Amino acid sequence: MAGVLALFVFGVATAAAQDPASGLAEAEQDAVHFEAEVESLKSKVSAREGHYRATAEHAAPSLSALHKSQTQLRRLRHELGVHGKEAEARIAQLEEQHRQEVEDHDKEVRNGVGFGLAALVAALIALAWGWFRASAPVAALAEIDLARAVGICVGGGLLTVIVGAALGSATGAIGALGSFIFCLGLILPTALLLGRHSAEVQRGRAKPLLRRERLPTWVPMAVAGLMLVLFMAGAGSAIFAGGASSQPLSTELQEAAEGASASQAGEELEAAREEVAEAGRQAAVPLARRNAAREQFASARRSLGNVEQQLVSAKSRVHGFTRRLVALEAQEQRELEKEEARALRELEEQESEAGEAEEESVAGCDYNPCLAPASDYDCEGGSGDGPAYTGTVEVIGTDIYGLDEDGDGIGCE
Repeated sequence: MAGVLALFVFGVATAAAQDPASGLAEAEQDAVHFEAEVESLKSKVSAREGHYRATAEHAAPSLSALHKSQTQLRRLRHELGVHGKEAEARIAQLEEQHRQEVEDHDKEVRNGVGFGLAALVAALIALAWGWFRASAPVAALAEIDLARAVGICVGGGLLTVIVGAALGSATGAIGALGSFIFCLGLILPTALLLGRHSAEVQRGRAKPLLRRERLPTWVPMAVAGLMLVLFMAGAGSAIFAGGASSQPLSTELQEAAEGASASQAGEELEAAREEVAEAGRQAAVPLARRNAAREQFASARRSLGNVEQQLVSAKSRVHGFTRRLVALEAQEQRELEKEEARALRELEEQESEAGEAEEESVAGCDYNPCLAPASDYDCEGGSGDGPAYTGTVEVIGTDIYGLDEDGDGIGCE
C-alpha cells in the first residue's frame, strides 16, 4: 500500500514537472536560435553600415555641389533684392531732386513776373503822377483825416499782402498773380498816401516834405526809370530763370531701365536655377542610393533590436523555468523522503501487528509532549497530508514521523 502511494506521489510530481521541463527546453531552443540570429543580424548590420557609409561618401561631392549651387542662388536673390531697393531709392531721390528744382524754378518765375509787373505799375504811376494825384481814390483819402487815411491804406495794404501771399503759394499764372498782388500791397498804400499828401500840400492844408510844393520834373522821371529797370530785371529773371538741372525720369526710360535690370536679373537667376537643377540631377542617383542604404541600415538595426529583445525574453523564460524546475525537484525530493519514512513506519507497524500498548506508548513518547498513536504525523501549517498534525515537539527518542528535519532535537520548530 505504501509503495503504491509513493509511486502515485512520484507520478504526480513528475507530471507537474513535465510542463516546466518542456517549457525550459523550448525556451533554451529559442534562446539558441535567437543568439544565432543576433550574430547573423550583427553581421548584416555591420555590412549595411559599411554600405551606407560608402554610398554617403560617394554622394558627398554631389550633395556639396548641390548645396553650393543652392547657396549661390539664395545669395543672388538677396543681392538682386538689395540692388532693386537701392535702385528704387535712387530713382525716388532723383525724382524728388527734379521736383524740388522744378518748384524752385517755378517760384523764381512767379516772383520775377509778379515783381516786374508791380514795378511796371509803379513806373506808370510815376510817369502819370499828376493824373494819379488827381484820381478819385486820392481825392477820397484827402476828404478824411490823416489817421483814418493811414489806417485805411495800411489795412488795405496788409489785406492785399495776405491775399497775395496766399495766391503766391500756388503754381503757374495764379502764383504769378499772387506775387503781383503781394508787391502791389506794398506799393499802392505808399503811392496813395504820397498822392494824398501832395494834394493836401497843393490845397495848403499840409507842409511839403522837401520844403517845395512841387518836385522837379526829373524826379518822377527818375523814379519811373528806376521802376522800369526793376521791371526789366524781374522780367529777365523770369525769362532767363535756370531750369531744372536734372532731367526727369521719363516713363520710357524707367521702363527700359527696369526691363534691362529684369532681363539681366532673369538671366542670372535662370543660370543659377539651371546650375541648381543640374546639380540636383547629378546628385539624384547618389542621393537615392544613400537614402536606400540608410533605410536598409535602419531596418537591419530595427530587426537586430527586435531579435535582441526576443533573446532577452527567451533567456528570462529559461531562467524562470530553471527556477521552477529546481523548486519542483526539491519538493519532489522532500516528498520522496517523507514517503520513504512513511513506508518505513508502516512496515514497522505491520511487524508489530499485535500492537502492544506498551510499545505504542513508548513509540508515542518518543516526543515531548507525547503524541497519540497515528499512522503519520505532519507539522501544522506545512504541506504534509497528515492524517495527524502537531505543533513544536522535542524529540526524546526516535524521530519516527520525520518531524525533525534538521536533526537539532526539535521537531516542527
